[in-house]
Amino acid sequence: MNYKLLPTKKVLLMGILCISRCLGQQLFEQQEPLLFGDQAGYSAYQEEDDYSGYADSDEFLDEADDLADDSGNWYEKLRWWKSAKPKYEELKERVQGIKVLEQEYAQKLQEIEKTSADFYTQLKIDPAAVLKTLDALIEEVKPKQDPAQLSQEERAALVEAADKQKEIEKVKRDFELVAQLREKVREAFSKTLVSQVKRAENDENEALDSFEEIEKTRNHEKAKDLYDSIENKNENIQAIESYLKNDFRMYTDQAAAKIVQITTRLRTSVDALEKQGFALKSLSQEEKDEQERARQKREEAERVRALEAARKKAEQQRWQSLSWWQKLIESVKNFFARLLGGQKANAKI
Repeated sequence: MNYKLLPTKKVLLMGILCISRCLGQQLFEQQEPLLFGDQAGYSAYQEEDDYSGYADSDEFLDEADDLADDSGNWYEKLRWWKSAKPKYEELKERVQGIKVLEQEYAQKLQEIEKTSADFYTQLKIDPAAVLKTLDALIEEVKPKQDPAQLSQEERAALVEAADKQKEIEKVKRDFELVAQLREKVREAFSKTLVSQVKRAENDENEALDSFEEIEKTRNHEKAKDLYDSIENKNENIQAIESYLKNDFRMYTDQAAAKIVQITTRLRTSVDALEKQGFALKSLSQEEKDEQERARQKREEAERVRALEAARKKAEQQRWQSLSWWQKLIESVKNFFARLLGGQKANAKI
């Protein structure tokens, strides 16, 4: 066995144990042979309890470790205990600060939720139904004709309908973005914040266990390891505190500002759609009737425009089918018709 690899104090303890065992064996040899009645019986007993290999056994090393565990430099142990105490107090104070931050963020979440709720309430919009309503409006204004088969005026109307579709789709994206931001903010507070606070509390509890263990142990080396553990927990809690004060705060502030920005833009967009006859709000019966009249008026205007476009298209096709002399006669007729119409108008005046 290589004793040079063992600490000095452990070697001394092992030596003491060996000496104790040897002295005990010699005393037994001097006083106990008569118990066996003869020398042969004693020799047999001696062979059964041979301690010659005890110093190299695992049992001996375990016993030496047990004795060494409670030994050490008491002055050094006391120094580590005194150093650990302010570290633990600092750590504990940081955790209290993190709990204060948790309360501040809970208040901030309530403010964000109130801002969003007030937006929907003031506009009389149901957040659960508004996206379906917008989908229906998009389907209503979506062009359903092939531009190649339309007249110039019909194509102009088609472009106008496409512009309205894009406008409504933009409003829909804004409503979706508000809903997504609200959900992300809720998740940040309910999951990220809660988990970080829980980690800090667990680190504090483990640091307290280490600090109390330093008080109990007599081993200055073990005391140093426990001190290092407390210092490590303090660094972890410091990192959590820094994250909550900086990155987490910046994220929630930006999300809250973005919600305000989008809801402000949506107020203008929703009002513009309402003026065009597109209903998004939860209306009273009188308001619903007014919206229905506006919708019917819009549909009637679309119908008249479509009929006029169809009449002009038919007239153009008829004109193209005429021969040159028929076109000449038709032009003369139209000339005199306009001339006579102008004279009748002047006579009435």
